[in-house]
Amino acid sequence: MREPNPQLSHESWCQSKPRGDQRKSNYDAGADRTIVVYMMYDTMPVDEPGWRVDPLAGTLTDVPPFGRCLVARGAFNTKGELRGFLNACESIKATKQKLPVNLLFVVEGEEELGSRHLPEFISKHEKDLQAAKAVFFPFCSQDRTGKVVMYLGVKGIVYFELELDGATWGKGPKEFGIHGSNKSWVDSPVWRMIQALSTMTGPDGNKVTIQDFYQQGRPRTPPEAREDLQRCRRQGGDEGRQVHRRHPWY
Repeated sequence: MREPNPQLSHESWCQSKPRGDQRKSNYDAGADRTIVVYMMYDTMPVDEPGWRVDPLAGTLTDVPPFGRCLVARGAFNTKGELRGFLNACESIKATKQKLPVNLLFVVEGEEELGSRHLPEFISKHEKDLQAAKAVFFPFCSQDRTGKVVMYLGVKGIVYFELELDGATWGKGPKEFGIHGSNKSWVDSPVWRMIQALSTMTGPDGNKVTIQDFYQQGRPRTPPEAREDLQRCRRQGGDEGRQVHRRHPWY
């Protein structure tokens, strides 16, 4: 993407450090269809224990049971996939082949922070993005056994912050915290918050109980339901327990 190319155009957006960094590039292959290629180049911190090599060095080392692997910060999530996809595009060009689709790259550097400024970016480029037929996120597609898994969609995430204190609520402690033994006669914002949160989902935390939450949702078709069940069975076996270090699915 750094090479001068009449088929490639760049645009940077929100490059200042407090606001993160999103970049948009277009590769016009002269195709009838365009896809968005989403990429992220920020990574997780390296302060957790267990690194077998210097996480910032990029080291080829033996990792049982996989053999020789590249171990580095972001090798899996997701600088490795980013570079792998670009390598594939460069290989197609180097062999004088033609890409089957036009590429609209959307690359950001604050995904691990929650993509705070991506909505602003999308609003600015909404027309270009809507013209695309699909979104592709280069990511590792093989599980530990070598089986290739292709995700055809993802579920959304809604997150927000709730704050409650006695001063703004008008009940309970208003100026400073008091001992819990006073709960018998003084209301508690903490317990009120717990009760409020419990009304948002069912007991297992999966079914949302907020009114009209599912109103615009489409019920699964029988084939989709069967595929979901098969997927749960595949991921619920020994392979899933190895990856997530968890007990069986509930």
